[in-house]
Amino acid sequence: MIMTHKIALKPTKAQATQLSKHCGYARVAYNHCLDLFQDSLENGEWKSVYDLKREFNAVKNDEYEWNGELSQNASKNAVHHLDRAIKNWQDENLPARFPTPRKRCRGQSYQADNGKGTIKVYGKAVYLPKIGWVKMAECLRFNGVLTTTTVTKTHGRWFVCLSVETGEDIPDKRIGETIGIDMGLKMLATYSDGTEVHNPVEELDRQYRKLRRVDKAIARSRNVHGKNKRSNRRQRLYDQRQRIYGRITNILNDVHHKATSALAKAMSVGKVIVETLNVSGMRRNKCLSRAVQRAGMSGFLRMLEYKCEWYGVVFEKADQWFPSTKTCSGCGARKAKMSLNEREYVCTSCGLVLDRDLNAAINLSRYDVASPAKSQNRRGGAVRRSRGLTCVDARPTKRQSSQLSFAFV
Repeated sequence: MIMTHKIALKPTKAQATQLSKHCGYARVAYNHCLDLFQDSLENGEWKSVYDLKREFNAVKNDEYEWNGELSQNASKNAVHHLDRAIKNWQDENLPARFPTPRKRCRGQSYQADNGKGTIKVYGKAVYLPKIGWVKMAECLRFNGVLTTTTVTKTHGRWFVCLSVETGEDIPDKRIGETIGIDMGLKMLATYSDGTEVHNPVEELDRQYRKLRRVDKAIARSRNVHGKNKRSNRRQRLYDQRQRIYGRITNILNDVHHKATSALAKAMSVGKVIVETLNVSGMRRNKCLSRAVQRAGMSGFLRMLEYKCEWYGVVFEKADQWFPSTKTCSGCGARKAKMSLNEREYVCTSCGLVLDRDLNAAINLSRYDVASPAKSQNRRGGAVRRSRGLTCVDARPTKRQSSQLSFAFV
């Protein structure tokens, strides 16, 4: 079993500069090889990852003479990341688009290892090639062999993601009660046993008010002094905005980690069934966009899924069109419509009066994934999951590339 621990770094100014240079080197290698691959497609040729690496290594000392002081692991791993993105684009079952160039403003990251067991960790320090020992905020929690080491800069802070192969097998699925989880905005999650996970609304609202003041100050500076005229004062505002974003992320992650760990570690729980949410579609609703983004439902479900695998809990998703909210958990009667302002479910058949979210969670706990009768859309027909995949600009589509007589390497 492979487990990953993300730890904050405490680099010196010189080490932070070297980390930024390595991230830039990885970005340059990725974009250079992406251009080579696009040119080969236009000429009717398919270049493998080994062809891209060979051509990049042939010109890197001439075009990027500054790469000698940096670790070559950054460029090598960046080319392999490009190869993985191309393979995902080729896979018809994945909703992946053609790879796009990396931008400096979209975040900084690079993979520092040269394979399994090439990075050393001792206490609260990690050894990175060409940089040396860098202090960490805490010790590595897992014991085993390090497989990958990725350095990232998020919200103005440096982090290292250490993936560890623990050598332990995935635990067997344990037997226990089934818990249904209904996701919401005001109440993040409601369990079928009555447990509720609250959203940190007050603290998030406080941070969003601070963010609004900083955004207004940045807008005033750009309007008065010009958009392209940089200054130290405006840069401090940008840094302050990044710190607020980081604070918001930490608040959400703290709530999500505590709730998902408590549920997955509970020995009485054997199966967890959650509803399938179209979060991207919900964000397009101008009335709910901020509330959906503030709740972080996707992050909660993602954490719960991999933690259930860690502790042997079965994790299942109900069908997207399963009417858990409109169905009575007492008699099974179904309402035709139910508006969002109805916070209690009142059944006209059996007279059941129950909280809306709790009623939906109980219905989810009784959901049978293997039953074909449950997987129906709003018109009663079987659900068709077909994803329309498109590519941007004039890049070749998957259908066009599949007609080329090249072997994928």
